[in-house]
Amino acid sequence: MAKKEIKKENNKEPKHPVKKKAGRPPGDEGGRHGGRQKGTPNKITKGMRDIFSDAWEKYYESGDFKRDLEYLEPQERIVVMEKYAQYITPKMKSVESTTTVKLDANITTHLLSLMTEQ
Repeated sequence: MAKKEIKKENNKEPKHPVKKKAGRPPGDEGGRHGGRQKGTPNKITKGMRDIFSDAWEKYYESGDFKRDLEYLEPQERIVVMEKYAQYITPKMKSVESTTTVKLDANITTHLLSLMTEQ
């Protein structure tokens, strides 16, 4: 009889343990808990940028950059200049604008009369 009781208990338990999802539960807005603060720059990236910037500045100021450009074929020179332009000039964004102009009837009448005189 003891074996039957064990079988009943085993039937009630799930075959596999229920896995919890990692992370915070939905709706938990407890803020940041550790790690870098928002907006903190990546130290390695900043260091690499500084090294690259210094090397580029020395290369440009030495005149080697200008000399290297002169050795390139015109088509190659255009490709190089186009690639560097994206780092020098800001990228333009498309801007859409809608305006409404309300004119005074007297101004409109005056402008129409000037247009018909010509």
